[in-house]
Formats: sequence, structure tokens, C-alpha cells
Amino acid sequence: TILIDNLNKQLKNSRLMVTLTSNAYDFIADAAYDPQYGARPLKRFIQKNIETTLATKIISGEFMQDDVIEVDSDGDKLLFSKN
Repeated sequence: TILIDNLNKQLKNSRLMVTLTSNAYDFIADAAYDPQYGARPLKRFIQKNIETTLATKIISGEFMQDDVIEVDSDGDKLLFSKN
């Protein structure tokens, strides 16, 4: 939640907001958690799988100013949609 809040602070100037469903949080926790390294793998996972994907979708015009972007999961991957 803290990492997503930080992402939303970065997106504030672009008037974008990201929300995650409970399925997305569960998927991220399962895919990125490593008790040996703490939160570092989680941060890298969010950067690679949310921030990079989101940037690509913004550049391509799929998401624009004032959009609320919902991140969900189907159990195998993260899904992005306008909310």
C-alpha cells in the first residue's frame, strides 16, 4: 500500500491515479515476497510490472489525464483498465 501511495504521489502532476483490487494485492504479495530480502523484491516487482507497464500505456495513449486506473489480477498476470 505504501509503494502504491508513493506511485500515486508521482502521478499526481499527470492527474492520474492507480487503484489495486484485493486480487492484485494478493497476486503481488505471492509473486514478489521473499522473506530473506524483505520489501526490496516487492519494490522491484512494482517498478517492473506496474510502473513500466503503466508508463507504456500512458505513452501509447491508452490512459490519459484524469483517468483512474484499476489494476486487477486474473491469477496469472496483472490487468490494467480505466475505472
